[in-house]
Amino acid sequence: MICPSCRQDAPTIVRGVRAYCTSCGAPRPLLGSSAVNVAGKPMKVGGGIASVMGWVVLVGGAFASLVIGALFNLLWSIAGSAAAGTVGLAVGGFLGVVTVILAVSLLFGGRKLTKTGEGDRRKVLEQGIFALAGKQRGSVTPRDVARALAITDAEADELLTDLVKKGDNRVTLEVDDDGTLRYTVPELLPPVRIDPSAAKGPKVRVAPSAEIPDAEFEEDEGASAEKDRDRMRR
Repeated sequence: MICPSCRQDAPTIVRGVRAYCTSCGAPRPLLGSSAVNVAGKPMKVGGGIASVMGWVVLVGGAFASLVIGALFNLLWSIAGSAAAGTVGLAVGGFLGVVTVILAVSLLFGGRKLTKTGEGDRRKVLEQGIFALAGKQRGSVTPRDVARALAITDAEADELLTDLVKKGDNRVTLEVDDDGTLRYTVPELLPPVRIDPSAAKGPKVRVAPSAEIPDAEFEEDEGASAEKDRDRMRR
């Protein structure tokens, strides 16, 4: 969502019950745009719960399968059936297989939800980086990003480094004279204006007498040709 104040496609950051633009700090609507400190959290929470439930189902289901299998074995043994062991093993094994399938589904589903949440958060953070670069005439430092997006300096530097490593030249790394790492987005740099007068070369004056030697040379050639014709006539 475009910020009406800085005109950047910047995410928001939620502080208390209000949302603010990560690029310029102006108040923004609480709904309608992604917040850097909220993005991906529902997915990650859901993934964590699914993973915990997966382990609970795995451990509890395995224990229940053993108990129920042993119970069936005992009942069939009391009944005097020769197949008591087989029945108990079949029932317990079936419940164990069902338990493993459910547990694995929850564990893998939880992991997928967690990765999706991390990916969503990363996308919103990268959106905030480009919006901040647009506000700051095409360049940012890790400290700028950390302060604007409410993350650590180490995470900001990691995000910026990963953008450079993509190899698409959308983000480049430069080092200032004082050693500060500055990440530049070339497409957001202000255009360079060239003064038309500076592009013109210096004017050189040519003296009129510069053409005289050529004229005299042509006259000498004409005179010598006329003398040759006179000799031939004689």
